[in-house]
Amino acid sequence: MSEKSGSVSAFRDELGEIYFYKGISKHWVMENYHYHSTCEIILVLTNGVTVEVNGSRFKTSYGDLLLFCSNEPHRVIAAENVDHNRYVLMFHPDVISKMSQALGHDCMKYFAPGATEGISRRINLSGQALVNLIAMLDRLDPYYSVRQDPAAHT
Repeated sequence: MSEKSGSVSAFRDELGEIYFYKGISKHWVMENYHYHSTCEIILVLTNGVTVEVNGSRFKTSYGDLLLFCSNEPHRVIAAENVDHNRYVLMFHPDVISKMSQALGHDCMKYFAPGATEGISRRINLSGQALVNLIAMLDRLDPYYSVRQDPAAHT
């Protein structure tokens, strides 16, 4: 469903409680902003991807971990003539709330609307931290992977 969000035209995605994608999109461009009721984490494995969120626009680097809260209009644009390699994990906010309770730490603050702005939602991982996260995401692959190109989603 198309909606107007401020001055940005956006469409709403409803993908369920957990959505996982691992792969490469060739010649990929997201034309419009979108949003969904899930929180979203994207691990970028390509240099030069542009992200637009909350009126901020920034370029990412290999190893950037991007955090988006639910219902937040955003879009991701791969560099021209570059394949967009990434992991995408989307989940209902209740997952973070339960994790916060289990850890005794307010993890939801990273996903709450207005809690952080634009570039502060980007964490650059390298070395063993990046290797560990990729290994963890690869373990999710057999359970949640979506094999088709989700160009309309993320």
